[in-house]
Amino acid sequence: MADVLSIVALFASSKIIREVFKAVLDSRSMQFKDIMAYLRRAVPDLDGDTPDQRRRQLVEIEQALIKLQEADLIKERRTPIEDFNTYYVTAEGLNAGKQLRRLAIENSE
Repeated sequence: MADVLSIVALFASSKIIREVFKAVLDSRSMQFKDIMAYLRRAVPDLDGDTPDQRRRQLVEIEQALIKLQEADLIKERRTPIEDFNTYYVTAEGLNAGKQLRRLAIENSE
């Protein structure tokens, strides 16, 4: 089980990681193509101008998914077509989401 401080450190390291986790947590499960669509709305500067920029951003998103899986916050259900791979929040991810919300409420008081 990941502790709150390590989760906070993970989220502080990248806006993409935070947004991907938020999307999957809120939906409970989400296909890769839907994560991409969500990120385009949530992170306006994500759409790169050149193919090279878009490739780098795709790598960053894939790395975010890997880090979230390594932290046991999400899992992946693979399909033959990558766009349809489904990512779902784990029990650990649900607990982390609750702890982070609790922490945010305590800090706002």
